[in-house]
This record gives sequence, C-alpha cells and structure tokens, in this order.
Amino acid sequence: MKIYLIFFFSICSAGTLESILAPLVITPDEQEEIFAAKPDSQALRKAITQQVASKKPTYMLTERKISEEVAVQLKKKFPADGELAVHFLHTMRNLTLPNSNWTLSILDCPNTLKTNMMLPFSIACDGEEIGRWQMPVRLELFGKAYIASRDYARGDNLDAGQFEVSSVDLLKLPNGSLVSTDTDVSKYEAVRPIKANGPLMWADIDRIPEVRKGQVVDIVASEGLLKVTAKGIAMENGSGSDFIKVRNIQSKREIHAQILNDKTVKVYF
Repeated sequence: MKIYLIFFFSICSAGTLESILAPLVITPDEQEEIFAAKPDSQALRKAITQQVASKKPTYMLTERKISEEVAVQLKKKFPADGELAVHFLHTMRNLTLPNSNWTLSILDCPNTLKTNMMLPFSIACDGEEIGRWQMPVRLELFGKAYIASRDYARGDNLDAGQFEVSSVDLLKLPNGSLVSTDTDVSKYEAVRPIKANGPLMWADIDRIPEVRKGQVVDIVASEGLLKVTAKGIAMENGSGSDFIKVRNIQSKREIHAQILNDKTVKVYF
C-alpha cells in the first residue's frame, strides 16, 4: 500500500515551493528507510527530487500576459504611433496550460480603437482552442505631444523653448489634431487662447503670416517688357508663396495675388 506524505523543508526556494507541496508517492521499500532517517536525510531529499522530476510540467498564463498579447494583436491591426496599453475591466483568472506554446486571436475586431470597448478573443495551446472570452477593456495609446509651460493669448507667437515633450493618451484627443513633436512651433502663433499644461493642437495655432490682413502691399504685374505696380490692401493673412485676396486701393477691385515677400504680391495674367 502506498503512503502519501507531504513534507515541508525550509531550504526550498519560493519558486519550487508549489512543487514541493504536491503529494509525494513513496514506495513501501522507501518507507522504512525514510521513517528511520531524520527529516533532512539524503533518502528524503532523493525521494522528493524524484517525485518532483516526474511531475508533468505546466505553464501559468496570467492576466497580465494575456492583456499584453491583446495589445500586440491590436497594434498589428491598427499600426498607430504610440504605446498601447490594455486594461481588463473584469478580472480574468490565470490559466494553467501544458506548455508555453499558446496563441491569442481577436474575434470580430473593431473598426477603430476607442478608450472603452468590448473585445472578444480566443486562446489556443498547441493549435487547439481552449476557450473564448468577451471582455470589457479600457485602452490607452500613449504618444508624444508638445505641452506649453505657460498660457498663450490669441495672436502670441509661440516660443519653442516654452514647450516640453510629454506623453499623452492619444485616444482622448480628436484624430489627427495633435501637433507632431517634429514641428518647428516658433513659426506659428496662437489663434485662440492656449492653456499651460495641455497638449498643443493644430486648432490652437496657425503659421505666422508673412502678410497680414489689412496690411498695405505693393501689387506688381508684368508681361514681357510691361510692368505695372499699384498699392493694395491684403484681405487675408498669408505666408510663403500663398495666393491671397488683395484689394486695389485705387480701383477698389479685389484680385488674387501670390506673396513674394512681406511687402509685395504678384498678379498673373
């Protein structure tokens, strides 16, 4: 008759404690030898070692590993810039698998990433599906953004030295609205008040105009050897080689002209 003994000994590390606590099967021949020995005898150590070695290996799949793999799979389907974090809103118990050869597949993938969503997925081990789950999740997609260190009033030129690059949750912002951190903000001005400690949005700024609305400019027009000049008033802001509306001061006629510099625009026939 086999006797099942459970032994504890302090020299075991925390990593092997679970294996040591498992029931040990001791043969009748080993019983007398173990009972006659002290608890720290070599026979006892040998019996425990043999029993632990014969135990079938398993792999513990934790909730953290599962959520991290969900993030990996979502990033493959939505290759957005930034670091994606997935948080399960309900606790998911750990899974004991025969080995670490497991895969996760997202079922019925959403069309876009949202902060809160219901996510169905399945898990398989060695190619065999072991279960399906539908979990409510909270997503965070962290990306880099410019953060103003002070308030800006409408019309203020931006100072690049007063902006820091920090991480923000992109899913809480309108799509495509964040000013990328490779933008030279010193070439822009505020078109509405900008509060300190908030991410810089494209709706907050516009390029500093080379020609401003209401500014008097020289209008030039040429064709062959003929060159005509006149004074005009810019009807809108513009920069670089933009075309803007200009009103001829003398004729009161509005025309479209291209900006040559901060004082001159050109009309093409």
